[in-house]
Amino acid sequence: MKIVRLIFGFFSSVIALIAVVPVFILGIPFWTVRLIQKRIMILVRKLRPIPATWDELIQFYPVIGWKPKENLDTYATDLPGNRYSLSTDNYGWRNTNTAFEESDIIVFGDSFAFGFGVSDKDIFGNVQSELSIKTVGANGYNMVQEYLLMEKYRPHFKEKTVIWFIYHGNDLYENLTPNLRHYRMPFVREKKGMQEWEIVTEHVNPTPWQIVEKRDYYGALANICTHSFLSERAFSGCEYLIKKGSELCARENAELIIFSLPDIIQIDESRHHELKSQAADSVSFDPDLPDKRLKDICERHSIPFYTTKDFLGKEHFIKFDIHWNIEGNKQVAQMIHEAYTRNDHLHRIYTSQTAYKD
Repeated sequence: MKIVRLIFGFFSSVIALIAVVPVFILGIPFWTVRLIQKRIMILVRKLRPIPATWDELIQFYPVIGWKPKENLDTYATDLPGNRYSLSTDNYGWRNTNTAFEESDIIVFGDSFAFGFGVSDKDIFGNVQSELSIKTVGANGYNMVQEYLLMEKYRPHFKEKTVIWFIYHGNDLYENLTPNLRHYRMPFVREKKGMQEWEIVTEHVNPTPWQIVEKRDYYGALANICTHSFLSERAFSGCEYLIKKGSELCARENAELIIFSLPDIIQIDESRHHELKSQAADSVSFDPDLPDKRLKDICERHSIPFYTTKDFLGKEHFIKFDIHWNIEGNKQVAQMIHEAYTRNDHLHRIYTSQTAYKD
């Protein structure tokens, strides 16, 4: 009996092995493909370009402080670390397919105008096929830098539409400061003993700023959203710059449009308490106050005003970032198209009426 059991066990094992062989043979191609995929991924990671840091993408620029380098063709990462491709033209600006001369619209701004976080094909200026949009902007710019760039490119404004992005998160506050980290930048200050403002650029040079403090941007924004001393100074300096921008555009018969860009913390109602908790005066806190003040300024100077809050929700921002995602850029492109269509029509009526009167 013992021998019989051994023989039975032997043949059972042989039969089991024979049954497994086809499965093993059939699995070889899948295991081979899997192994090849792993090897390819390792090779891709080794050959993939290392994303450039922001310091590697920019260079010193007299009077302005800094700007993106010319003719870039590289990768960068958004705040959470996601890669995106970017390129710049001969001037250092994105939207390389659109020249100043060919553009219908020129957009000035900071990282939002730069298209931070999205690849070239997904920037708002490139997803709008009906209009040619040229963007001029870089991370960290304040309105003073943007206005000075308007002065530089004013010869290209002739009868065009100029859109000015004003981001609540840092533009209003940093119009009043002489530096961003160790970078020097122009700013505005009130003239001594006078109710007037002036642009200061004398300190802008390649030498690093010595006192580098950590800024509480949401703390500053929270107080700008109240009836505070900082808020009054911020909007007074802002109005001075907007007025100068409007006068500059008028000299070229160009139409200036202001786009107000609230931070995601102002758009997402579930986070309003987070911002309010940082305000010194919680009683007068209003997350929409910057939009209201900017709209009042624009009405005083007969400038069309739009706020992205009317077009964007929290779903239009990169996760764990303050910038627009691909869908957000599409929404802004649509917003620009609507603003251009409406204001170009009104501008033509006004121009024809003025010509008739003359």
